[in-house]
Amino acid sequence: LERRIRWINHQHETTLEDIRKKARELKGDYETSTQAINDINEKLSGLMDKYNQTVRKREKSSLAEEMYQRAQDTIAQLEKEKEFFHNQSCPTCNQSISDELRQKKITRKDERLKKLYSVIGQLEERVNQIKDVETELNQIKSEKKKLEDEKKAKKYQRDKIKKEAERLKKEYEEKSKKAAQSAQDEEKEKADLENALATLRQEEKDLTEESQYLDVAGRLLRDDGIKAEIIKKFLIAYSIWRSTNS
Repeated sequence: LERRIRWINHQHETTLEDIRKKARELKGDYETSTQAINDINEKLSGLMDKYNQTVRKREKSSLAEEMYQRAQDTIAQLEKEKEFFHNQSCPTCNQSISDELRQKKITRKDERLKKLYSVIGQLEERVNQIKDVETELNQIKSEKKKLEDEKKAKKYQRDKIKKEAERLKKEYEEKSKKAAQSAQDEEKEKADLENALATLRQEEKDLTEESQYLDVAGRLLRDDGIKAEIIKKFLIAYSIWRSTNS
């Protein structure tokens, strides 16, 4: 019984230790997943800062593009007006235009055109950056989606680990309770057996003593002298008894 109790206790302890080992492994996996999620959040935070900066850059480039287009439209209009004053008379009403007026108008148009071409030169670099900015934004969006998908997968993995840990905790509590109950039952069975054994030993002792008494009595009864003495005492006692009763 002692060996059986030790074996059962060993089996329970082995099972509980296996659960504790799995729980430690799950704890490590959970902490690893949590750290990975935190790292991803840091990357996403830095990526969003970069995204916002790029968006502002694109807004500036878009404004430059709008100014560039307006400048182009103005240049086209000025070139058309300048071409008009290359005529010595109005093409519509045939009214003559003096050389002084024509030269004056052309000079003013050229001055404005010069300034506009200078502005366009400055804007062209920003306008050309729009494609690079759009490419950069697309790359950021792609990287952001990749990180978010990775984060989602890590969170799913962490939630799965958490559920498994909760299941192990419940299993550990149930098996601990079962082990305690089993140990209690075994101890009770042990106590019952010890009590039964003590009873058997007492009965054995009583039977041995009774056997010894019977053995001695048998030997005495086989002795004729002792037998005659017993009969004599019996007859005397019987006579006294009869006399008393009479």
